[in-house]
Amino acid sequence: MMPASHLPILLSLSTLLLSPLLTGSLALFPGQPTNFQVGEVSDTSVELTWEPAFEKEGIISYELHYREGRQESQVKKTFGPTSSYVVEGLRANTEYFFSLAAVSNKGIGAFTNEISQRTSQASM
Repeated sequence: MMPASHLPILLSLSTLLLSPLLTGSLALFPGQPTNFQVGEVSDTSVELTWEPAFEKEGIISYELHYREGRQESQVKKTFGPTSSYVVEGLRANTEYFFSLAAVSNKGIGAFTNEISQRTSQASM
C-alpha cells in the first residue's frame, strides 16, 4: 500500500498529464475534418468532400471507414492529404455509412460523425 504522503504527488502528476487533454491547450492529435459531406453520387461510387483538419498538426493522411447498410464489418481506406475522395466499387441502390479522421505523426484524430448515402439505381 502507498503511503498517504505520496498521494498529493500522484494527484498533481495526473492533473498535469490530463490537463492538456481536458482543456485542449496542447493538441496531442490532429484536428477533426469539418463539413464532411457527400458530393456526386453514381450507381457504383460516392464522392466525399470536407474541409481539411487544422493544418498546424501537419496532416499526413486521412483514414476513411465505411460500411454497407447496417453491417458491422467496415472497410478502411487510407490516402494522402486532400479535401475529397471518391469511394468506388460500390453496389447500386445500396445505402452506405462513412466516417473520416485525419492522421498526423502524432497519431489519428477523432472521427467525424457518420454520414450516409444511397448509391443511384443502376441504369438499364
